[in-house]
Amino acid sequence: MIKPYMWNTWDVNYLNAVSYLPDGLEVRFGLHDEVSGSELHQFLWDNIHRIGEHATNGSYCYAELKWDEDIVGMEYASEGDFLVCRITPRRISRRLNLIVDLFYTLGNKGKINRLKGTALKAKDFMLFSPNVVMESTKGEKDALTFALLDEPIYICCFRDDGKKAIRTKEDMKDFISRQRCLYNGMKVSGNGPLAGYADAIIPAVAWNTIWEPINKEICTVFSKELCARSWGGYAIAKWDTFFIALLSAIEDEELAYCNINAAANEITERGLFPDHATLLGKSEDRSQPPVEAYTILKLYKTFQRKELLERYFPKLLRAHKWWMKYRDGNGDGLLEWGSDPIKGPFGYHDIKAAKDESGMDNSPMYDDVKFNKDTNTMELIDVGLNSLYALNAWALSVIAEKIGKKKEAVRLKD
Repeated sequence: MIKPYMWNTWDVNYLNAVSYLPDGLEVRFGLHDEVSGSELHQFLWDNIHRIGEHATNGSYCYAELKWDEDIVGMEYASEGDFLVCRITPRRISRRLNLIVDLFYTLGNKGKINRLKGTALKAKDFMLFSPNVVMESTKGEKDALTFALLDEPIYICCFRDDGKKAIRTKEDMKDFISRQRCLYNGMKVSGNGPLAGYADAIIPAVAWNTIWEPINKEICTVFSKELCARSWGGYAIAKWDTFFIALLSAIEDEELAYCNINAAANEITERGLFPDHATLLGKSEDRSQPPVEAYTILKLYKTFQRKELLERYFPKLLRAHKWWMKYRDGNGDGLLEWGSDPIKGPFGYHDIKAAKDESGMDNSPMYDDVKFNKDTNTMELIDVGLNSLYALNAWALSVIAEKIGKKKEAVRLKD
């Protein structure tokens, strides 16, 4: 798994922030309108003009923030515990100031001190800027405030351990350029019909990767926006997370396994991987399509990590057995989608919940299907579900063979 000693956009509530783990130190950017006095400190997708490159390891990232008609470029580069940010005015129609805050977040606590000049101090970290700083705006904590004019504003945050740090604009500019070049040299790219696919997939994965507050691990959620606004700050869906693991693997093997682990951690006492797991609760009444064994087998074929097959096989087998026990409502040996009478935070034991188990949510293909509350299943044998179940059984049998469980392998093939 990823060892979280790095800067990245971990905070689910702020796309305009960069956080360092495990300390939980966060550099957050806000905007202040000098005329109206209004401020904007939380930027979610409505306030993103466009996203650019984003290395999953946090070494380089670019995005453009917007507030009404104004657009500001946010760029950062990092190496270990060293961070440089560059804020560049792209289109400014009013007198705006940049507010740079330093916080402890993600469950961590600590004191922030404003030093003389252009620096903030947090335990053994220092935040510094070579740009001219204005008087701090009002707020809970001291902040650095800069007039957004024509030139970029540079911010540097580093561990104050007595070593020489980068302090000039030119040095910071060179550091960002170097990290961007290094990332462009190693990132995955496509050609032919797949040209541009990786450039779309990897930033989408990276921007939605967070520090997960329940098990205190890194994972990729299906949407930071939905998590921040509707799901208590954390939400993963079962097959989304397994598919995201495959997408992560395009560039970052360790992030792929972090996502597998996040899904595996949510398995219930009855043995199902829940449709969704959030800070508000999880859907113990239903699962989502059985793709987990096939996903892990594909990762194994790419990276040859046998120990991961051994780690996850017991949970994969439990989840596989759950389907035939709870989703063969008419006893004919074939499966139906369903929902059990177990109360959850987002509906349960009705046709809508059974539709959700299919992973296609409100698909009209199930509009005329009846839900049988006695069997807890739809009155429909779904070809797609049974095909995926068979595929998952085959993948699980291959995994069993790889780890020396030959009897299980034979039973799964049969």
